[in-house]
Amino acid sequence: MYDSHWSHCKLQFKIVASHIVNISEVASHTVKPMCTLEPQEPCSNSCGSGYQNISLFCDDWRNEFRFNFTATCTSSTGCTGGWSFWTNFGECSTTCDEGHQVVTRRCDNPLPGRDAPYCDGKDVQYVNCNLGGCPDIPLSRSWSCWEDDGHCSTSCGNGTQLRRRRCNNPAPTNGGETCLGDILNKVHCHTKECPVYKWGHLKELNLTQNDLKDIMKDEINEMKNNLTIDSKNISATIRKRISARDDRLSAASVGYVGVALLVIPLVMIIVVDAPRVFAVVATIYRKVCSRKSAQLANAQ
Repeated sequence: MYDSHWSHCKLQFKIVASHIVNISEVASHTVKPMCTLEPQEPCSNSCGSGYQNISLFCDDWRNEFRFNFTATCTSSTGCTGGWSFWTNFGECSTTCDEGHQVVTRRCDNPLPGRDAPYCDGKDVQYVNCNLGGCPDIPLSRSWSCWEDDGHCSTSCGNGTQLRRRRCNNPAPTNGGETCLGDILNKVHCHTKECPVYKWGHLKELNLTQNDLKDIMKDEINEMKNNLTIDSKNISATIRKRISARDDRLSAASVGYVGVALLVIPLVMIIVVDAPRVFAVVATIYRKVCSRKSAQLANAQ
């Protein structure tokens, strides 16, 4: 009776009593509506292969029968994800010398189960790479900043000054080109205004004779106008001073003559006309002396 009722199920699901069968083989056959498979518990291993109790329920037109058996099963719901090997090495970030490249990995060895956490760690990593030393690149030189080379050519007023620069910014390497242009440069300079009316400082300046004349022209003309001497007035003054009856030379006359001899040459030296001044003074002095001598001779 047992065998006759179960013969079609045994043939359909390849069930052998008291033996473990593969659930995949059982499920691979066409299940007629009269029989169904009902797992009684989860797979014994939540990640990988295990065992599971299965209930086979069959209902034909005469009776209902239920048969329990143990079958192999595979589950991944509890599998913890695992990393694959590092792959997909990207290009090195530099074409020479040291750089870095990107590598990746996937969390699929195995894939994490529905109830398991994702892989721990990063899926991207940077690793060092070295493609060999870089070739030497020619480096051309350029000029440094201009620097003063010496002092201004004059201590006051307008002058010139040299400036110098160096072709060392940076120094050429590997056959690089040198700098183009001049090393020295002349520029205008002006330290301060010249003290035009302070003649004592003119000797400190590197001025030509024409420069001196231009600087002193206005004052020289003014002094010439103020020191113009009328020869007639001088003669009258001298005659008036020496007409006294005293046989001795008048002290006042000698004083006037002495002052004239001192002041007039100094003024004329400043006017840069010393030879003519000395000639005039010598002539006046000789005339005064000769007249005094004549008066003394007549008095005796």
